[in-house]
Amino acid sequence: MRILSLSFSNLNSLKGEWKIDFSASPFAENGLFAITGPTGAGKTTILDAICLALYHKTPRLGGISTSSNEIMTRGTAECSAEVEFEVKGKAYRAFWSQRRSRGKVDGNLQAATVELAEVDSEKVLATQVKKKDELINTITGLDFSRFTKSMMLSQGQFAAFLNADANDRAGLLEELTGTEIYGQISEKVHEHYTASKQKLAELKAKAEGVELLSEEDKQALIDEQTELQANQKQQQAQLVELQAHVEWWNAEVKNQQQYQQAIENHQLALDKENQASEQLHRLAQSEPAEKLRAPYQLWQEAHARFDEVVKELSSTEVSYQQKTSEKIALESHVTQLKQVFDGIKVESQTLETLINDSVQPLDTTISQLTQQSQEKQQNITHLTTRCEEGNKKQQHLTETLSDVTEKLAQLASYVEKHQSDVQLERYLGQWKSQVSYISQQDKEVSALNSKVTSAKATLDALLANMTKKETELQQAQVVVNNEVDALKAAELVLQQSQEQGTETQLAEQMVVLTNRHQYRVELTHVNNEYLRATKELQTLEVVQKTQSEEIQTLEAKRTELGLQFKQLEQQVIDLTTLIEQEGELAKYRAELMKDQDCPLCGSTHHPLLEQSQSLDVNATMLRKKEAEQKRAEIVEQGKSVREQLDSLKVKQDHCQSQCVQYQDIVKSTQQQWSTLLEATQLTLSLGDTDAINQSIAECEALLTALNEQVKQVRQADEKYRAHQNQLQQAQHRLDTVTAGLEYDRKSHQVAAQLQLDDKVKLEQLQQRDAELKQQLIGEIEQTGFKAPELAEIESWFTQKEQDLQRIQQQISQQQAFTQQQQKLQSEHGHLTEQLSELNSQLQTSQADILLLTSELEKQKAKRIELFGMQEVKVARSEMAEKLGGSEQRYHSEQQKLQTLVQELAVVEGKLTSLKQSQANNEKLTEERSSVWKEALLHSPFETLELFQAALISEEERQQLLDLKTEIQQAIERTSALLDSAKQMKEQHYQMPKATEWQLMPKDTVESELAQVKSLSESLVKREGEIAQALRSDDERKTNQKALFEAIEAYQSEYDDIQYLHSLIGSQKGDKFRKFAQGLTLENLVYLANKQLTRLHGRYELKRKASDGLELQVLDTWQGDVVRDTKTLSGGESFLVSLALALALSDLVSHKMSIDSLFLDEGFGTLDSETLDMALDALDNLNASGKMIGVISHIEAMKERIPVQIKVTKRSGLGVSELEKQYKKVS
Repeated sequence: MRILSLSFSNLNSLKGEWKIDFSASPFAENGLFAITGPTGAGKTTILDAICLALYHKTPRLGGISTSSNEIMTRGTAECSAEVEFEVKGKAYRAFWSQRRSRGKVDGNLQAATVELAEVDSEKVLATQVKKKDELINTITGLDFSRFTKSMMLSQGQFAAFLNADANDRAGLLEELTGTEIYGQISEKVHEHYTASKQKLAELKAKAEGVELLSEEDKQALIDEQTELQANQKQQQAQLVELQAHVEWWNAEVKNQQQYQQAIENHQLALDKENQASEQLHRLAQSEPAEKLRAPYQLWQEAHARFDEVVKELSSTEVSYQQKTSEKIALESHVTQLKQVFDGIKVESQTLETLINDSVQPLDTTISQLTQQSQEKQQNITHLTTRCEEGNKKQQHLTETLSDVTEKLAQLASYVEKHQSDVQLERYLGQWKSQVSYISQQDKEVSALNSKVTSAKATLDALLANMTKKETELQQAQVVVNNEVDALKAAELVLQQSQEQGTETQLAEQMVVLTNRHQYRVELTHVNNEYLRATKELQTLEVVQKTQSEEIQTLEAKRTELGLQFKQLEQQVIDLTTLIEQEGELAKYRAELMKDQDCPLCGSTHHPLLEQSQSLDVNATMLRKKEAEQKRAEIVEQGKSVREQLDSLKVKQDHCQSQCVQYQDIVKSTQQQWSTLLEATQLTLSLGDTDAINQSIAECEALLTALNEQVKQVRQADEKYRAHQNQLQQAQHRLDTVTAGLEYDRKSHQVAAQLQLDDKVKLEQLQQRDAELKQQLIGEIEQTGFKAPELAEIESWFTQKEQDLQRIQQQISQQQAFTQQQQKLQSEHGHLTEQLSELNSQLQTSQADILLLTSELEKQKAKRIELFGMQEVKVARSEMAEKLGGSEQRYHSEQQKLQTLVQELAVVEGKLTSLKQSQANNEKLTEERSSVWKEALLHSPFETLELFQAALISEEERQQLLDLKTEIQQAIERTSALLDSAKQMKEQHYQMPKATEWQLMPKDTVESELAQVKSLSESLVKREGEIAQALRSDDERKTNQKALFEAIEAYQSEYDDIQYLHSLIGSQKGDKFRKFAQGLTLENLVYLANKQLTRLHGRYELKRKASDGLELQVLDTWQGDVVRDTKTLSGGESFLVSLALALALSDLVSHKMSIDSLFLDEGFGTLDSETLDMALDALDNLNASGKMIGVISHIEAMKERIPVQIKVTKRSGLGVSELEKQYKKVS
């Protein structure tokens, strides 16, 4: 990479625009040049400009932002830097600039403008800061840190690497070359190794802790599982039967509720019919009146219409008479309005003639004269105002001029008195940089001092921790011994508890006893079922006997009711015949005539006709009705008896069926009992509940005792395993404490050595800090100022900055006030001339306005005499308004008259129409009245009032009809629901097992269901436990195989990482980091020796054998004597430092050729001999083809280096400048 040219403007003291072309003469012919000038002139600013253009920051100030820009020249509003550089034969241009808002010195800083472009094609590559930084790094291979260590060595850092101790040199190597990655790799390898070791230990521990079932235990579990599955099938069948039984009882309760509810709903519907009987009777009575509703309504409508027509005819006749009178009056009024309108029209014509001929010409003349007079008056007012303003301005200019003259005198006095403050600009920047460096040194001293103190505290803490861990080690050993004893005791207890059998053997005994207990429980169920069946059979026998007696009683009653029914039936037939015969006889009796033959017997004597005696027919009909009523009662009683008989017979059949079922249950339980006795080999009697319960209690006692033994064995085993775990934990704790103690001992040794190194470095820093402070005080006192205390230096700088800013402001104000004085004097003379001209114009305008005023008064007097003060527009408006009002009133009244005539014609036509309508409606009313009277005459209503009383409204009729329909539907619906509920109840009793299920109460069924469910759940739970145990055993077998395979595979991986860890792994990354730094230092020494051979062939660098990062110098002119770097003279140190700097430049440039090198080193501490040696070295370096720029103010360098960029201070202004050939022409 080579710097081709540099352009910049307004940076620090170098005010203005400058350009240095390093590719042109004389730089093209001479690769070595010097940047010379006095201290503080701005030599380093040239190098800052290169950094700004490339990286937007400088080594001294860091980054430039919108909140801080200390590099912009004071009193300017913008600054910039541009560099053209070449990489691998291709030229690029980097640009940076920043300005203040509105181009003002006190404006806010704006965002920086940046650009990176190709020089030949002018192609812009980037205009954003971040993208430009990335492209610069990519193109050059250098970031800002590498650039300042490879191409530009700034002040104070030239010999930093050579003079550093081993630790600092390691840090510098890591920072310069990026070898920190090797420390991170070392740490990651250590972390991977630790994690792999832990995981392998966990896998091995897991493999040791796997337990499997024996074949005997597994077979026992399989057998138990098979038996449980068979029992579970039996329990499931019984569970289904009991659930169906419970569901039947639930349906029975539901059917009873529905049947009762249907009876209640049907009765409610009948009650509602009785409650609405009056309303339904009123609906029936309204039916005849409803037939007369149509003719009645037609008659009423015709009568109402006739009344309306008569009323409207009367009002129309009155309206016709009124409108006729209004018409006569309005005709007279319209004639009068016509006469008034004609008179006003003549008056309007006379007024218009006067206005057009005389008044308007006068008004025009007066208006013109008035306008001219106003214009003249406005001109006079304007001239008067301008004169007054001019006089005021002239007075203000006189006062301002006096003030400016006085301020100029004050400013000249202040500048002359404080001339020395101008010198501050030259030195303040340098002093602040020195103070900043001293502050940094103080911070390093303070930090190192704290580090030494902290290291001592760390050593004390490590010692205390070591003591504590030694105590913990002893305690851990005691715990291990105690746990060993406890484990032996637990093992003894376990052996004692297993004297009667192991846990597996006891479990097998438990299975056998559990099966026995299950058989005894089944015997209990069979015994209970047998007792329940026998009890139910006894109850059913009593019920059957009672039912037979009731059936015999009902049969006798039914026979008696049959005889009574036959007698009443014959009586009703006889009475009916008698009534019919009496009717026939009454008919013949009615035909008998006195002294005429009887049609039946032929006799002419009719004693019954004369005596009016006949059969009492009403009494016979009453007797017949009573006989029919008694017959109906006998029929109902017969139905009731028949229903009772049917119900009893159904119950009797049901009872007989239940007896058969319970007899079958008794036989079945006896068979089950025999089977179970054979299986259990017990001698128990069916029905002997006490003996059965005693057998179950004995079995349960054995189960409890065996379960307690299993529990004791299990507890002893768990306790033994717990002690095993505790012993492992105690042993692990002992190993951990031992390792921690060993680590603390090593850490204490390392910390002690680090503390000693820090103490030596602290003494060196303190000595260097004192020298820097003394140097700063000397420089301040040489400039004539009294040096302040270092604690007050910042406030002193602030005060001096204010003094500098104040003197600069005073000088700037002095120049501004001088310019203002000249300007004010010129304005004052010009204003005097303007005032003279304005006074002349004002006098002429005043004379003109007097003439115009006289003529205007004459014309106004003439106009008043002719037309008064009235305006033409107003007069015309009033006349037009008067004429228009008269015309409007005339036309309005005329329109009213026409409208009234039309309305009168309409009323007259309406009157004729109403008279015709009256005649028609009168005829219609008479016709409909006749029809209504005829209908009423043939109806059951004698009068109109009776008809109206019977007639109900349409709304009430509809409500009654809806009520009747609702009641009928409710009765039909509830009757259907009652039949449905009764049928469902009968169907429920006809289910296959209904008779059997009625024998066992619902509560008993639900209790047995709960017991069976509980037993089934326990069987399912036990079967699940066995299945889980078998499944877990299979999984453990599979996992164990996979586990050993995983351990074998992971062991191979662990061996690899363990070997890698032994090579480069360490907890803090030191092992690989030091190895990489050693290689880097070897490469650096090789590159430095190549540079030394070119610079001076006497010296050669080499590494110390005892310390990997220490350097030595081999003097080939003294028989290859090895010397420590601290014994080198100033010139020798410069040569070696320069060689190391060039080597570092090559090392950090990432294989990029560095063809430009800038050394910001004053060489002021070198004597003449050493300086000659340094210059010879630079000449040799120049011969290698590099362009080298050296900053110095030493005269000897100026003589030895002919090509120079001279920086010169301008006296008293605080700015510097380059030679004229570098001035950029815009």
